[in-house]
Amino acid sequence: MIAPYYKKDKITIYNNDYAEVLSQIKNKNIIIITDPPQGIGFKYKSGKELHSTPKGYGPWIKNVYKQLTVLVPDGNLIAIFQHYRYLRYLWEWFGEHIDIFFYARNFTALHGKGIENSVVPIVIQYKNTKKPNIRTKHKRRKINFFISDWRTFHLSRKKTQLNHPCPLPRDICSHIIYNFANTNTIIIDPFLGSGQILIAGLLLDHEVIGIEIEKSYCHAAIKNIENILQGETNGNNTEAAK
Repeated sequence: MIAPYYKKDKITIYNNDYAEVLSQIKNKNIIIITDPPQGIGFKYKSGKELHSTPKGYGPWIKNVYKQLTVLVPDGNLIAIFQHYRYLRYLWEWFGEHIDIFFYARNFTALHGKGIENSVVPIVIQYKNTKKPNIRTKHKRRKINFFISDWRTFHLSRKKTQLNHPCPLPRDICSHIIYNFANTNTIIIDPFLGSGQILIAGLLLDHEVIGIEIEKSYCHAAIKNIENILQGETNGNNTEAAK
């Protein structure tokens, strides 16, 4: 049995490989919201991503998805952040029943980068739901979007000390949970990173579980969570999910 690296109230964090931890989780009232490595050759503290092409990344993410869906009960949410570069492969990797939710980063002018780095597709699925949402030649793909204030987030990153190379803005995490999460569920993020999904879940009254293999990112996530909880205690948090 793997012991938590950190546990407090509604928060549990493991510093292990996600597959090892998931195998011991027994609670069935869970949902998955996560931002895994995205197969673009990104460099993390532990080294560069193993995959940087769809040929290599596709089998890896399909295996991750298979492991995650086993845990989720029918009708519950699975939300996985992906890279725009692989948009056309998502139905192949995750199945025909998915929706794609885009979040747009309002930073194109700030960086001078194109749409590939400015728009992020999020795979949305409710496991084995009976809701008809099958992509065929007779139906259009269902696509929705949210504009994240990524510019403000980016410019304040040094101040907030998130200690991660690519932290998610909390506004998109809150938006996904507020609008898509099943009520009274435990949110699991098997690729914890800076902990923004867990923070958003806590602020929206969910129990949360995070898994992160890189110890320094575990420390960063715990620090970020404790800073937010301290702010909540002092009445300083004003963020609202919309």
